[in-house]
Amino acid sequence: MLEKFKTAQELAEKENNIVNSFTHNWIDIAAVIAIIIIAVVIIKLIERKIRNNIINRFPDEKSGIRNKRLTFSNMIAKLLIFVIIIAGIFMILHELNLNIMPLVSTAGVVALIIGFGLPNFVKDIISGISLAFDQQVKLNDKITVGSVKGMVEKINLRSIVIRDSDGIVHYIPNSEIKILSNHSIEWARAMVAVNISCDEATDKIIAILEKIFNDFMAEEKFRNIVLEKPTIREGGGICAIKNSNVALEIICKVKPQYRGSIERLLLRKIKDGFHKEGIKLL
Repeated sequence: MLEKFKTAQELAEKENNIVNSFTHNWIDIAAVIAIIIIAVVIIKLIERKIRNNIINRFPDEKSGIRNKRLTFSNMIAKLLIFVIIIAGIFMILHELNLNIMPLVSTAGVVALIIGFGLPNFVKDIISGISLAFDQQVKLNDKITVGSVKGMVEKINLRSIVIRDSDGIVHYIPNSEIKILSNHSIEWARAMVAVNISCDEATDKIIAILEKIFNDFMAEEKFRNIVLEKPTIREGGGICAIKNSNVALEIICKVKPQYRGSIERLLLRKIKDGFHKEGIKLL
């Protein structure tokens, strides 16, 4: 009973010490909170200004460089805010005359994390920093993580935000990312298949396609988007023969973000070109 009473008495004294410390140091604590808020606002404003400068400096033709810098500046800002908030919490604890030395020590930090049941907290942050600094992924990249495929909208310290083609937003903890497939690094391959009748002469079809490809590459608006001239796949280009139809496969190396639009444009130009030559697409 005496031992329990002592423990209760010690807790009461500790609570009184915290209350007394807050009463005497509330101005300093308020100042710390104000400094944290001001620092966070300043970092946000600087990050927004840097973001606008990057967007204005790098047009769509340099979207890869632009997205890398946007991702880097965004992660640096979030990391600074995280450090400032943690430092502020320790300063407030110090003003309350709480012993923060066990928390500062490595063993204390680990015990704190385990005690709160947040073993993945640090994992998420480390993984998020690694994703950004290793440039495995950046904003507006099209990626696949597990069964989720879509565009990267945000890269946070603890999670990555992906919006799929249906508009659904997925929040994936960084520590849960085991395999990440990035469809937006350097270049992508646009592929279209054209079905024609077996009665058409293959050499004639190939000659018409070559003319279409040359005209396509001659257009100024495609020069910074299409990295290599469209070609018929090696081996004659025939990828399938079915029901008296021949399927020709056409490939083209493009900037990743324009893959879908280039595929549709190619199909349109092939359709128009074949229509002029009197060749029907099946």
